[in-house]
Amino acid sequence: MLQQLCEEHTKLECGDIAEIIATAQKSKDNQKYANFDVFIDVYDERTHEALVVWHLRPKKKQSLYEKEVVGKLAKLKDEPGVHRTLQTGSDSRRLLAMTQEGKKVFQTIYPIRNNKKTIGVLILESDNEEEILNEVQDISAFDVFIDGELHYYDQFVESILIYDENGQCFYHNHPAEKLYRKLGYKGNLNTYHYDNMSLDYTTFEYLQYLFTVKNETSEVSENPYQDFTFLTKKIWFPKSNHILVLIEDKTEEKRKELELRTKEVMIQEIHHRIKNNLQSIVSLLRLQERRTNSVEAKKVLQDSSSRILAIAQTHQLLSQHIDGIVSLKEMVENLTRNLLYSLAREGIKIVLDIDEEIVLNTEQMITLSLILNEIIANAYEHAFDEKQEGFIKITAKKKRNKIDLLVKDNGKGFDTKTAKRNLGMNIIEMYVTEKLSGKLEVTSSANGTHNRIQFIMEDKETSKDA
Repeated sequence: MLQQLCEEHTKLECGDIAEIIATAQKSKDNQKYANFDVFIDVYDERTHEALVVWHLRPKKKQSLYEKEVVGKLAKLKDEPGVHRTLQTGSDSRRLLAMTQEGKKVFQTIYPIRNNKKTIGVLILESDNEEEILNEVQDISAFDVFIDGELHYYDQFVESILIYDENGQCFYHNHPAEKLYRKLGYKGNLNTYHYDNMSLDYTTFEYLQYLFTVKNETSEVSENPYQDFTFLTKKIWFPKSNHILVLIEDKTEEKRKELELRTKEVMIQEIHHRIKNNLQSIVSLLRLQERRTNSVEAKKVLQDSSSRILAIAQTHQLLSQHIDGIVSLKEMVENLTRNLLYSLAREGIKIVLDIDEEIVLNTEQMITLSLILNEIIANAYEHAFDEKQEGFIKITAKKKRNKIDLLVKDNGKGFDTKTAKRNLGMNIIEMYVTEKLSGKLEVTSSANGTHNRIQFIMEDKETSKDA
């Protein structure tokens, strides 16, 4: 009946159905289930509900069911825990449910797995919440070996070994078999002592001291072994004095972490070298500036040096952060500090109001540093008369992934329609529209000038430098 229902109502493979039949057989022999109605349900492909395919009535008390329920549906509205475990593969414990006969019961549901997938559920039912609490609380993923249900452990991805009170291995699952074979072990693993199998250099004597004298119940360690990295957890069960060892292979994860760190260091070094090269160019421009007598040429060389320095300073900042993450506020603080020094203009204050959570990728950060350099330099040069005091305020806010940046001053302003466009304004407009794919709005009056820039913040991973 069980096999027939599975074949007719599910897409389970032969091996899956065999595992469900094995679970049913094991459950018959489990004395801890003697006070419960025990069921196995599977997912019905026809109705998209849970289907009862097996029922074991209690051995020590009257069943809650008067009629046969095998072949009937366990609907979502009546038994939500069954559907949750089928969907998630996680235990559902002591949940209230409604039977096919309209009775309220308490359920604890365990997943039945095969080849790393949930193929069905094992359900324990009682009408007494206290009874299911007391009787079922010891039946968990890490306790089932006490009941001789060791086959559950073969569904784990992690390697699992169980040692008796003398440190002798008496059980290991399939992943543990594969792991130790890969490490060169021969013969039956169940003939080995803990001291010959420990991968984290602990001894059985140490574990006994840890669990019986120090009263610890578990220990976790991560350590290298040969060319591998393992996370090992030891769990002690005082009733049986058994120790369960769970080993997770972290080798691939550690390799990827190392690759990421290496990449970050390389990027950091690239930023540092770019900064040095740009500073060398600035030195050559300044040398040329000192040698020329042309006022116009000096101005062009000074502006070029300022633009290159803005980019160099951003690369310098990026080189100091190994993770490549720099906040916009930190970049602007660094930029304005250097501009105040190089422009040497007293009486002009720079005020910042920048959201600290704004973090841009490398490309956007460098682009914005050049844009801000042009706007601030223009304000210093054109917005204020000589010896006039004033301020330049930079505000940046984030709404979802949209950045709203405003640079305003209280200078004398200019006519945006008739003013002659200089190279700086062309750079600002081109970089905003082409590099940031953003929008630039410039307004000016006798009370000052506003430069508003809006653009979409890209993820760090989208940077071309990544």
